[in-house]
Amino acid sequence: MRNMLMRTKGKLFPLLGLSGMAFFMTDFTSNHHVSEQLEVPVQQVQAEEKTGYEDLGTFQEIYIEFAEVISKHLPNAEMEELIDLARYIVDKSHQQGLNPYLVLAVIRVESTFDPCAVSKAGAKGLMQVIPSRVLGRDRVNNEYAFAHHKFYDPYENIDIGIGYLGELVNRFGSVESAVTAYNMGPTRLSRRLRQSKRPVSSRYTRKVFSQYEKFQSETLRTFNL
Repeated sequence: MRNMLMRTKGKLFPLLGLSGMAFFMTDFTSNHHVSEQLEVPVQQVQAEEKTGYEDLGTFQEIYIEFAEVISKHLPNAEMEELIDLARYIVDKSHQQGLNPYLVLAVIRVESTFDPCAVSKAGAKGLMQVIPSRVLGRDRVNNEYAFAHHKFYDPYENIDIGIGYLGELVNRFGSVESAVTAYNMGPTRLSRRLRQSKRPVSSRYTRKVFSQYEKFQSETLRTFNL
């Protein structure tokens, strides 16, 4: 599957139709302030409690639905491979308490689903991971000194990027600030927050949430948040 994804550079993921994943999503905004510009889209990232999931279909049905949407952008991939990819994205998001639609919005804005993308700043892969920022210089030098190709592996990149985004949510206490820090860097955002004493947003953050809303508007199922 990894080879298939690398061959289909720029077409890795589609717009999702996975509204059945509502029960995976965490209420990031409760007890936290968000800027007025992002208040509505950030609230839409909130999750319902884990209730009534029987009405949302089984996990396997959700994975298949997700995979069918992905197949529109990876027409040469086998369905078994697509289901494996769908399961990976959804499960990794769930493990970090992240909304999978938000993760996809970050991927869309960061790399346009190009697993081989590289920025001038050295960000790599689907989620434009900057190794030293995300993993720390010591870990990069020890674990990835001769394995930088791993950052271009879609699965490795998604795993690292989602883990980092989850850490930022825990650190800053809101999904808006986490997304801002993902792009700006946590040190710079912390400095900005100390200086302004109020939520800090950015063009990047607005772009991610705009893309998030677009994903949500094109889902195949509907649910209440």
